Amino acid sequence: MAVSEHSWTAFARTASYALSAALRIDTLQILRKHMDVDTCVLTTPFDPDVWAALAPSNGIVAYRDAVQQFSGPITARQLNWDPTDGRPLITVECVGDIVTLADRLVMPNPTLAADNQTVNDYWIYTGVTSTAMWRLISDQAGPTCYAPRRVPGLVMGADPGVGTNRTWQQLFDAAGPHGVLDELAVMSVGSGANLGVRVTSAAGQLTFDVVQPRDLTGQIRFSADMRNLVGIFYREQAPTVTNALVAGQGDLHARLRKEVDTADPLATRWGRQIWSYIDRRDTADTTVLTQAGADALAQGTQTVSLTVTLTDTQAATYLRDWDLGDQVTVYVGLPGQAQIATVADVIRQISLSVDNTSKEVIQPAIGTYDATAIIPTPTQQRLAVAGAALRGLISNK
Repeated sequence: MAVSEHSWTAFARTASYALSAALRIDTLQILRKHMDVDTCVLTTPFDPDVWAALAPSNGIVAYRDAVQQFSGPITARQLNWDPTDGRPLITVECVGDIVTLADRLVMPNPTLAADNQTVNDYWIYTGVTSTAMWRLISDQAGPTCYAPRRVPGLVMGADPGVGTNRTWQQLFDAAGPHGVLDELAVMSVGSGANLGVRVTSAAGQLTFDVVQPRDLTGQIRFSADMRNLVGIFYREQAPTVTNALVAGQGDLHARLRKEVDTADPLATRWGRQIWSYIDRRDTADTTVLTQAGADALAQGTQTVSLTVTLTDTQAATYLRDWDLGDQVTVYVGLPGQAQIATVADVIRQISLSVDNTSKEVIQPAIGTYDATAIIPTPTQQRLAVAGAALRGLISNK
């Protein structure tokens, strides 16, 4: 079924996030990401005023049917002119506003200067994961951060108050992830809820929301028999970690150690023991050591990669019915044949491409490093659940 054409608009913005100039879209490519940095490349006809509006420290904002799809600072700009066609073009490369978190280290004491971290050993928060994520953003880049490190105009938005209740701790050292966004991604996995962070810009402010994925697995489904899935590439891959040995404080044989082994049948079915050694000499807390091992297993479990080609329909349309961070279902199988697996996971990436005729291509992706899979028996074929890497192609004309 045909899908109506959509209206795309783009604007330059100032360093204070205010829209400053409308940009004609020659080509626009956006990659929206769940718990990672969005990217954007825009090509627009050259004009001296437009070139000035796209100066360093400024950014761009793009909308689809008046819904913000991208906002972020410029990282590169260039002038392209070929005398043979006489069309001078400006190309700007940008990153999403969440990059402000990727740029920052986790400071143990968020209220002090970076070279004055002499009081706290770690940044620590105990509570549900979404609140820990919300607090980490505020402490490292927002209202409760040391003033010179604050992101200008950062406003803390929603906290759904969900996720695993545990203690989170982080330090800006070489052991494990050390950036704020890296730590937020680890928290998202450990939350048990695939939590995300969304950033929206408006004049004078950036709003950071911690979001819980909508569970649309019962409503938004794709399969060959439903005629909205027309191509499949399915790949299973063994885990990278099944057994973790975590070493705490002490010397040589006297070091405190904890072993954490996977009990996940999806990982053990490969018949391998894949060991990882984790050096946590900074702590003698056995709870912390055990959690470090569990986190390593969660990030090293088996994965499934699934590439599919989708067609957009009135029953499952981008933005109206599904969006980044939503959970959807894909049935893996050939037309008229039994399904070999069911993928139900979070949409973690959406690629958007637009040309100057408003033709757009939308490519969603499901599942990342924390994907798991169940390979169903004949009686479980419609009940099997898999975490997966999904790349689908939707062309709207």
